[in-house]
Amino acid sequence: MESVLSTDRFSDLPDSVVTHILSFLRTKVSVRTSILARRWRYLWSYVPTLNFEFSGNHAVNQDTLNRVMLLYKAEIMNSFSLYCEFNTSAYQLETWVIFADKRHVQKLDLSFSSGVDLPPCIFTCKTLVDLRVDFNGVTPPTSGPVCLPCLKKLHLCCSSQYEPDKYLPHILSGCPVLEELTIDIFTVFVSCTISSPIIKSLTVYFGNKTSSKSNYNHDYKLVINTPALTYLNVVDWSCQSIKSGSLTSLIEADIELQNSDEMHDHFLYSRSLVEFIDMLRNVKRLRLNLQCYPEIISSVFSASMAIRFRNLIKLELTGHSWFLSKFLQNADNLEILILKEVGEGTKAWNWIEPEQVPTCLLSHLRIIRLCGDVESELVFNIARYILKNGKVMERIEIPYGRLSLSLSHCTPKQKINMFEKISQFRERSSACEVALIS
Repeated sequence: MESVLSTDRFSDLPDSVVTHILSFLRTKVSVRTSILARRWRYLWSYVPTLNFEFSGNHAVNQDTLNRVMLLYKAEIMNSFSLYCEFNTSAYQLETWVIFADKRHVQKLDLSFSSGVDLPPCIFTCKTLVDLRVDFNGVTPPTSGPVCLPCLKKLHLCCSSQYEPDKYLPHILSGCPVLEELTIDIFTVFVSCTISSPIIKSLTVYFGNKTSSKSNYNHDYKLVINTPALTYLNVVDWSCQSIKSGSLTSLIEADIELQNSDEMHDHFLYSRSLVEFIDMLRNVKRLRLNLQCYPEIISSVFSASMAIRFRNLIKLELTGHSWFLSKFLQNADNLEILILKEVGEGTKAWNWIEPEQVPTCLLSHLRIIRLCGDVESELVFNIARYILKNGKVMERIEIPYGRLSLSLSHCTPKQKINMFEKISQFRERSSACEVALIS
């Protein structure tokens, strides 16, 4: 019998390919490969990324990191990530950042759980393209030079006692080509003004779910002034006011409004929402979560019936069925509709058929997905109305219940009853497909 020799194809790969593969591992795992064979002894030191996550004994961790840097041989560093759960000095941190800067680092990711002053050299790194800094326990810069000429992506996690308005304008002033900004604000409450003429993508997570009622005695607000924006993502848990400048370039928006019912002035908040939603009128794709406090949101829609989403082609809506009718009447070119949650609430918020068939149903709406309990009369009423009036409908997807009533758990009799009920619907579009999904 001919013997079959095992072939080590991995060892046949060139060093450049092996180091690229190792770059997807944490540095401590990459270093362990040095014991595999003589060839592997120093391969890890040419990996273009360093990724450290330290906790526990800070002296041992700092010594480990310093030894790795002494043995590191790569001249170009693509990425340097450091997550520290131990105390470190500003001098030691500056040494590590300068080490990465001298190797033309392009991506820097820093996170600390204890207080430390950020070294100024972080904000004068000429080669940085992507910067993420967690300000938890870290003093952000409010003065000093900021010169990041190549920075395109900036992610700031703001969980310290410093409000973004005290340092954000200073940082943005030194980022002349910034395209993407992400801000996670985890303080109890702050005011945040974001102003930039060049940012194209903005993500803001604002507020704290567990805020106390006493915090609503202050004017906590979010102000957005980014006229070049094409993508906007806002998750609001605490604002008393949301304001925005012109967003005529906006193509896609993802908005989740989860504010508390304990706010001290519902009218002012509603008015700010009217103005904010009006600024979204040019979007082509909109994901909107209106699940909380429908009374507040209803006043917004009642006051903003003149707002028309003429460019909107895809809508993903979470909220009570009452809002669906309003959107159908104000989005003439809507092609795709996804209802994530279809809540009934009180009788006042139940589904109400529009007095006139919306233009989108007659000429554009092709695909609808309803997410909810299909056995509820509410969902059937919505599906019946859409099928009856959707002239160009191609497909409507209806989930067969939730959890225990998923399609895989239904009895044959349940499935037959469901199909019989749907088959009674009058379809205006002969090409429309009705699909039950699990």
